[in-house]
Amino acid sequence: MESSSEWAIWSKSQIASCIAQYAPCFWCCRPEHLHSTDRENLLRLNLLCTVFALAQTGTGIFLIFVLFFMGGTSDAAVGEVTNEQESDNQIKRDFLAPNMWNLVGSTVLLGIIGFFVSAFGLYYRRSVRNVDILGSLRYYWFMVWIIPIELFFAITLFDYHRVTEVWVVHWWTTEEFTWFREQFCSEGTANGKCNGPELYIDQWCINQYNSTDCGAIQDNAQMYMMASSYIFFTINAVWALILTILLYLSHRLLENILTTPIIRESTSKNLPIWLILPIAGCIYTGATLMLSPTAIFFNVGIELKWIAVTYLVSAGTFFITAALGWGIANVPIMSAAHKRRQLFAVHLFICTVVLTIISVSAIFCASLIYSSTFLDLDLSSEEVSLIACKIDTADSCSGCNKDNDGTLSIPVCPEWSEDDVVKVICTQLKQSAILAAIFFIYALSALQFGFILRRHIKAYQIDYV
Repeated sequence: MESSSEWAIWSKSQIASCIAQYAPCFWCCRPEHLHSTDRENLLRLNLLCTVFALAQTGTGIFLIFVLFFMGGTSDAAVGEVTNEQESDNQIKRDFLAPNMWNLVGSTVLLGIIGFFVSAFGLYYRRSVRNVDILGSLRYYWFMVWIIPIELFFAITLFDYHRVTEVWVVHWWTTEEFTWFREQFCSEGTANGKCNGPELYIDQWCINQYNSTDCGAIQDNAQMYMMASSYIFFTINAVWALILTILLYLSHRLLENILTTPIIRESTSKNLPIWLILPIAGCIYTGATLMLSPTAIFFNVGIELKWIAVTYLVSAGTFFITAALGWGIANVPIMSAAHKRRQLFAVHLFICTVVLTIISVSAIFCASLIYSSTFLDLDLSSEEVSLIACKIDTADSCSGCNKDNDGTLSIPVCPEWSEDDVVKVICTQLKQSAILAAIFFIYALSALQFGFILRRHIKAYQIDYV
């Protein structure tokens, strides 16, 4: 076991060294004499991470600028919303609101993460160069925090369920899409023929332009935008994965520089801080899936509601684990009775982590199964329509407003097909499975740390004077 561990560390160090020596040659000259020490390799990986992070930040800024600051005015004949300002605010809230399926939000958040990666990387560069233990430890813990978040949003951008099609089709006539229509529509049609209502575009085209080519123009433009969007999101996903790998290699090099005893002592003292991310992540995800008006779990009823509840339960077990870890690390062993209490606390710590592993494993399996096959949900046409009304914040749905007697008009949201709703639900379940897998890794790491604590406490000798 020891030799395999050494081989794993050696392998990661060699990979990091290879990247540090040869990757920068793509945009700058490689120095003639490069010292292949972990510190020098880390400094060069730090520069690579900064470059990738700044590019990632630029992508997020680009999307924000295009969607929120380049919106024009749509053709008045198309607009059926009486309060344009309210509609505009609703769209902007949707792009920033927690809904766990819109890839634009993931891209913008990756841009924010990229800003912090570049800022912290440059700030702590001096600590690495001067072998400042305290500064290096802070940089180490920053990477421990940021790597799982970067990985999550990177994987979410791989649009396996093709939810981008739903976004493009139903958000097409909004003001936020003005710039996109100008790029993909035929010249002069962005706010005219290429901006027609989804259901009755042919009749609208005849009434407005005495023509029948509006549908073909709009379909062609949407097709090109979908293809471009898939390329855009996939490139960003690959870029974010490369940055994740670079951050992970930097993290391992910094671990080698700081040495295992220092890392172990820091982990024992900072375990509650380390577990803040899964605690906050479980609370946020559970609350989002249960309470957000655009969350599918809120609308499909009790059958899937238990996944959201299990997230909240996992947050509780993670919190208990963090509290027990803090107590174990900060209560000294002064007698045999103290040692027995510490061992009991460690056993309770391990049991709590095992419960956490069971709960996040259940979430992962259920989310993965449901996202792969949606047959078990068995939604009726009425449920599909009601869910579509909740998902849609672009005012593409018709019939969602209740009449004076409290009933909905018929048909409800014919613009959204069952396939559209299924894509959104499956995407949310895919994101849930990814999060559960990341939290599972956290729980396994905590379990490993618990067994290390147990071994150390059992071997602890008390000397009597």
